[in-house]
Amino acid sequence: MRKRKIKIFSIILASLAIFSLALFLIVRMNRYAHADDGSESDDGHFQVIDTNPSHDKAQKAETKTITTKLSPTVTQIVTTVTRHDSDGDGLFDDVDPHPTINENFIVKDVNLDGIDDQYETPAELQHIGAPGTGQKVDYHGQVIVDSDLDGLTDQGEIQIYHTDPGNPDSDGDGYLDGAEILAGTNPLDANDYPGHSTQQMDAILKNLNGGTPWVWYVSRASGMVGYVFLWLTVFLGLAIRNPLLKKFILPIYSFDLHAFMAVMAVFWSLVHGTSFVFHGSFALSIKEVAIPFYSHTALVNPTYMSLGIMAFYMMIIMVITSFLRTHMNHWAWRILHFLNPVAFIFVVAHGYINGTDINNNFYVGSAFLFSAFILVMIYLSSLVAVIVKKFKKAPTPLQNAAE
Repeated sequence: MRKRKIKIFSIILASLAIFSLALFLIVRMNRYAHADDGSESDDGHFQVIDTNPSHDKAQKAETKTITTKLSPTVTQIVTTVTRHDSDGDGLFDDVDPHPTINENFIVKDVNLDGIDDQYETPAELQHIGAPGTGQKVDYHGQVIVDSDLDGLTDQGEIQIYHTDPGNPDSDGDGYLDGAEILAGTNPLDANDYPGHSTQQMDAILKNLNGGTPWVWYVSRASGMVGYVFLWLTVFLGLAIRNPLLKKFILPIYSFDLHAFMAVMAVFWSLVHGTSFVFHGSFALSIKEVAIPFYSHTALVNPTYMSLGIMAFYMMIIMVITSFLRTHMNHWAWRILHFLNPVAFIFVVAHGYINGTDINNNFYVGSAFLFSAFILVMIYLSSLVAVIVKKFKKAPTPLQNAAE
């Protein structure tokens, strides 16, 4: 009993450690951490980024060899390789899918109003085109970026607002261009600026100047950790019957860990879902995060958000039935347990479409897809082993004739 408590305590500590690591990495990767990534010039203004993928031309790594004759019989040869990072996003050109586009500044603009979606309320996102005029930004199929992080997209500043996409405060009045557009003032007139007493304006400035709220970090980190524990849950479930993995993982320990990992997956998924209720200006309601297909938000794809909600309820069912296994009909339990791979498929689809880090970070997205691929291969190998075993046990025609 004592060993079991120690094991459970260790898993809880491990989950908190993984969450802390994920939170740290997300904060480090966050696009607001721009001070040291080479995207800001010496005069304090941001460089405008080329957002046309067709202009992506990676600089080839440069190899330089220097031969020095130290003595008549001793020659020193030194070879150096210089790799380039054209857009200053931390990825070298030879591994960057868009070497001239800084991924840290990529934003969304689903309603084509030239305003970064994360600063608009759900009601504002329902209105297509710029406030007051309805004029829509034509991105020409290019990646959408906000080079100066003022809340307005580069093309929005060029096509609609005529502000400087390389300067977050075009008129120098102390208010970001995006904050002025959302407040209804002129970002090109230093004498026209929002009043300090307006609560709505204060909230807008807090969002724009304060960077990403911590709840956004928590929702992303908890989503990652929930996926890790769900992956481990499915992996241990497959290991119980996989002929190769059974040699390394004893089934009794595998099932014990399998059940508790599922509990941790449910817990972190709950944190992930409920965190969006506290998301400030773009918070979702409790009904939106609890009822599948209820939400019609433009912040994410609502269909794939619903898959995540349904996967959460499937996980709860599997956890409850796992602890009630001895009180249930075995076949009923087995049928309900087939929800596990279904929930995993839903989570993969949910994360792949709506996951911020999965879509915006090559390494996170690759690790996500590769981990899912591993489970598919394990499942297929187990299925092949079952078919081969049944085939070997099947009586031959000679055996049937003898009988």
